[in-house]
Amino acid sequence: MPTTKMGFATPKNDSYVADGYIYCRYRRVKNSDRYLDAHEYGYKAWRIPIRRKR
Repeated sequence: MPTTKMGFATPKNDSYVADGYIYCRYRRVKNSDRYLDAHEYGYKAWRIPIRRKR
């Protein structure tokens, strides 16, 4: 997976929204320029909740 030191090159991310969550294959590690691939961890996609303003 191509990444640069500054994190400009990101992997192709096929993401979609369903049931209040964003599902995406790649996600960035917090405070880093590394990316995690859900397939390497046995998942189809990462499930990230969408925050809603009330």
